[in-house]
Amino acid sequence: IIRGKCTILVRNFSAKSKNVELIKNLNFENKSLYGPVIKQKKRKVKGGKVKNAVNVTNPNESPRSSEMFWLAGGSQDLRFEENSAEIEVSTPNFNSIPFHEEDLEKITKFPFRYEANYNLFDSKMPNYNTKLPSVGKILAATMPETSREALIKWKLTQIEKLGEVGFKELEKSHLTKGKLMHNTIDEYLTTGAEPTKESEVYKLWESVRNVLKDFRSKENHPEVQVEHPVLKYCGIADCVSLGKSNISVLEFKKSDRIKNDIHQTYDAPVQLCAYTGALNFNRMYSQTIRNGFVIVGYSNGSPANVYELSEFDMKKYWRIWLQ
Repeated sequence: IIRGKCTILVRNFSAKSKNVELIKNLNFENKSLYGPVIKQKKRKVKGGKVKNAVNVTNPNESPRSSEMFWLAGGSQDLRFEENSAEIEVSTPNFNSIPFHEEDLEKITKFPFRYEANYNLFDSKMPNYNTKLPSVGKILAATMPETSREALIKWKLTQIEKLGEVGFKELEKSHLTKGKLMHNTIDEYLTTGAEPTKESEVYKLWESVRNVLKDFRSKENHPEVQVEHPVLKYCGIADCVSLGKSNISVLEFKKSDRIKNDIHQTYDAPVQLCAYTGALNFNRMYSQTIRNGFVIVGYSNGSPANVYELSEFDMKKYWRIWLQ
């Protein structure tokens, strides 16, 4: 979560491009809060039981796929010089890191479960009044270099195909459907109400319906706001599901392509564990949360994939989050 200097990636595009004027005029607002990318070592990950898994034959994202928009949720700045076709992509330095330098290494050892006797800092934590960054923005600001470049390429491709106005409409459509999907799931888990066939997200609903039946009998708390007072981040967990013997955190994602491996869900398990770690630290529930589910629904109505993360898996992703 801690970052140092700023990195700048410069890419050159031919001034002869038919769409160079569009590129010159485009200026995405900077949404990054932290500094340069830290490349992480590849880790072996074991997902839980997978339902209706299908082999992925083409690893490349389609130009309009929701996977790339998924990455674009809190993406980096694209800056365009006024009189050139040069694109500068930067991640600005975060000026106020809310930790003393001597305490930074200890953060990577912060426990996933609440430990009353655990003392992270030798000195008293300073009081910071700045707004806490969200989990999503932190993940976007620290995405791997390859993902960052793929995102830039995807955005430029869409602008060339659709134009600036068309691309904004595509963004709006994805956001609207994503919000409607979450609202539909929340409504079902809390009241049992199902959408009509006329709903824009009915196909997505068909994809996740059978999976959600397993959680319908439990007490469900959708859209739970979380904040970690020590590690200084915040976010919203999609759903906390309370069973008779255990509590689970649910993370919902939508996709155009089948995800037959948890690796293909990008940062979803890391996001899930960041929320869970904050919930555990604040002791918001009577039990420690030891497991979670990443549920991927499909826009064509294919049966959803479900990945259950055990406590072992959760702790592994928690360490990745802390790095």
